[in-house]
Amino acid sequence: MHVVKCVFYLTIKLSILNVFQKTFSRMSRVISRRDILKAIITILILLTSVSSLKAESLSLEFTPKVYEKKNIFNLKDLIRKSYPGFDVDNIQLIGLNLFAKANFEDGTSFLEIGNISSRHRAIPSDPDDFESEGRYHQIMHGTPNSDSKVWLLHVSGEVKIRKVELTVSLSNKSYSFECTYRLESNTTRHNILQDFTEFDLVSVERACEKAKAACLEFDTEMTRCIRL
Repeated sequence: MHVVKCVFYLTIKLSILNVFQKTFSRMSRVISRRDILKAIITILILLTSVSSLKAESLSLEFTPKVYEKKNIFNLKDLIRKSYPGFDVDNIQLIGLNLFAKANFEDGTSFLEIGNISSRHRAIPSDPDDFESEGRYHQIMHGTPNSDSKVWLLHVSGEVKIRKVELTVSLSNKSYSFECTYRLESNTTRHNILQDFTEFDLVSVERACEKAKAACLEFDTEMTRCIRL
């Protein structure tokens, strides 16, 4: 459902921007600067009314080793180790990709979210290539229940795991770093048009890159983007 929302909101934003670009192109020769600024403000208000659902991929790297019999991995504990300071209580799990290979044909994996389990997935066997660090297989898992506080990945058989990639939806509280760029007008006293705040798990510099890019989408000759 989160993926559907993301697509829906993105479609709305693109439609609004397309209408604005066409209108601006046809009318830029006849309308005043004040009218242009009014149009910009209107578009920004419409865009900020759309829900700010954010999705991001988290990568959990595994030490090369052989896991035997049954193993259970607490995914939230692994996130805490890989992303110190990250608030795992404000995220929802959308999907998971396991990169692994089995020595024999008995390798399986499944997700346990709360008290609900996903379908068991077979881990393809590579007996001739098992000892090397070559090709790993991607095993995709859906999420039976994304809201639980406990996320467990069950892996059975003689397997090697390279990494686990999680797709999660994030609230603003989930991030460790944030940065804001402000779109200002060069032609009016009340020159604040819109603030663009972005978040990142790794660094404030990456958060600022995102915020600046979002601001520059609306930047014109009569505006400027300023980091706060």
